[in-house]
Amino acid sequence: MRSNQVRDKIKKGEASIGCFLGLGSPTVAELMARAGFEWLVIETEHNGLDSAEIQNMLMALNGSSTIPLVRIPSLNSDYIQRALDLGALGIVVPMIRTADDVRQFIRATRFPPEGTRSFGPLRASNYMFDANDYFCHANSNILTMAILGTKEAVQKLVEQFLEVRQVRGLAGHTEAVTFSHPDGIPMDPARFRSSPGETGSMRLTMEFNSTFCRGMLKTRYGEMDKSDEPRTVSAQCVGGCGIRPS
Repeated sequence: MRSNQVRDKIKKGEASIGCFLGLGSPTVAELMARAGFEWLVIETEHNGLDSAEIQNMLMALNGSSTIPLVRIPSLNSDYIQRALDLGALGIVVPMIRTADDVRQFIRATRFPPEGTRSFGPLRASNYMFDANDYFCHANSNILTMAILGTKEAVQKLVEQFLEVRQVRGLAGHTEAVTFSHPDGIPMDPARFRSSPGETGSMRLTMEFNSTFCRGMLKTRYGEMDKSDEPRTVSAQCVGGCGIRPS
């Protein structure tokens, strides 16, 4: 099985730079891989890509050193299974709300006894020519990234998420959080983009970043972090595309 060098870098506490692919184009995917990004996330949450199109984009990344990741539409084991079987070396899950969500996510990416993933990685195992090797190494080679999409998740659950040892990354989605007003009144994304100086949206953005960073620092340097296991967190801002070590 191909080694996941991005996961290895994160375990060592090193930064890794990549980008999201939202256009659904294999040509663009190939171009971005040639540009030297260490990882690329095939976006399927906010567009209409089907499994065949995802496979075409994964095939476009062949022959490069870029690690292919897939952001699935939601926390669903079928989405995870299919993306991994098609050859993704990592999964990004949006709108994670609880530590139990993270545990469910991790289990779905692991073969038994560590998880619940069924065995049938046709393309991922080079059409079963490398089936044994894939089965032996997949659990320790798949990168898992959880996106926190609500203010409550950031405020209350960052520390709980990081207690789940297998999760390699947390991304705080600033835009997703700021689109919900503190009083529960939906905000207009267009207004937020055109007038970022508005008190409500800016206040919530700052609260989000402040809470997320405090959680990162407390978990990394506070008393609760007794493990030597490397953990990774990142703050995903508008236009940002980096995985930053904690």
